[in-house]
Amino acid sequence: MKTYQDLLFSESKEQFISDAINDFKSSYAYRRALLAQKYYFGENPTIFNRMKWFWDSLGNKSQDTFKANNHIASEFFGKIIKQENSYLFSNGVNLNDKNEEIKSNLDKNFDSKIFKAGGFALVDGVSWLKVNIINTKMNVEVFRGTEFIPILDERTGEIMAGIRFWQLETDKPVWIEFYEIDGVEEYKMTSDGVELYSTKKPYRFNIIKTMDEETIESIGEYSRIPIFPLYGTENKSSVLTEALQSKIDAYDLVASDFINNLEDSEEVYWVLKNYGGQNLDTFLRDFKKYKTIKVDEDGDARPETLEIPHEARKIILETLKRDIFDSAMALNTEELTGSSLTTTAIKANMMNLDLKTDIFESNALNCLNQMFEFYLESTNQNIEYNIELIRRGLVNDSELINDIYTFREDISRREALRLNPQIPNERIEQILKEIEEEGSNIDFENFEIKERVEE
Repeated sequence: MKTYQDLLFSESKEQFISDAINDFKSSYAYRRALLAQKYYFGENPTIFNRMKWFWDSLGNKSQDTFKANNHIASEFFGKIIKQENSYLFSNGVNLNDKNEEIKSNLDKNFDSKIFKAGGFALVDGVSWLKVNIINTKMNVEVFRGTEFIPILDERTGEIMAGIRFWQLETDKPVWIEFYEIDGVEEYKMTSDGVELYSTKKPYRFNIIKTMDEETIESIGEYSRIPIFPLYGTENKSSVLTEALQSKIDAYDLVASDFINNLEDSEEVYWVLKNYGGQNLDTFLRDFKKYKTIKVDEDGDARPETLEIPHEARKIILETLKRDIFDSAMALNTEELTGSSLTTTAIKANMMNLDLKTDIFESNALNCLNQMFEFYLESTNQNIEYNIELIRRGLVNDSELINDIYTFREDISRREALRLNPQIPNERIEQILKEIEEEGSNIDFENFEIKERVEE
């Protein structure tokens, strides 16, 4: 990995950028992230690139084009990522009521962009959030972990520069944004090398227009590169560990071979006795062409079929599926049936997901706090704020509502409404207003939940 010190001693930025991108693309983290992106979309390269082989009597290896070779890939990894990301970010980033000024200055798509960054972070190991401040408004851009290279100081570990690169097609140029503390330059990489495309532009500027031209005037520099990392895991790598990948591969291979065996078993296998043909190829050719079989005296040819061990395959797949969810510390919702649907049982089943999400939440809060501190510093504001990420609940609603009203005397009406999973937060104020206007009171002591009977 190239560092800030390498940049300082490089012969040119163009050569440094080229070397940094090449080093980054050859790194284990980058290749792992690209692999994880394939698994996220159910494109398992292990199974899709699989070929069947056979060895002849001389030991020569050849591709077996006669046997079925179906490629059945699962989508476990995508579900695992979406589950954790939705669990943490589906309710958005919550600021306390005193932070209305900050809320009003946030990008209107702020929550959806954080949600997007969370998914990228879990798949790639990291995503990057670039803060743009226009007047007092804070806008956010999201970069994948595979399109941004941090240039770190060797001593402090701080981000002193950064390279963002992307390419639409392999026959198109690679576009590059090179970030430094005082601004960003744009470069273009082709087969001829890297060349400067546009000169450095400050992060904060005014455009001055005259009759003849437009010029950009800097209105102050930031104290740091305005790009912040969101890490998905404790070790800053993809959720797709090699252990998890091996289990997904095993599941896909068993599922594929199950279908292959079903397809192959439809064909007849011949048991030959005293066959007079030259070889098996001749036998199959003569049978398909003449619909007859030539055998020696006392010879015989008997068709046989294979019986597929369905039950054993089913048990193997179920076992591997459990292992996949256990390895990923994810919740297998198929196990929530019958008696396991109580709130207590649901919470017990979600323990691993909560433990894993604790780490993700800590990383997310660290990233968000850095972003907000940078925003307040850059806009010369001194505002106390509190960030809260409310996890998406998976509970028995009826049981939870009963619990709320059981403890009604200990909580306010507003709190009871807020905890009720069937009442959206945006409706609480309106409901309280309607209660006050109508002069009515809810009889919480005699409250009961009645099940609706379908006619």
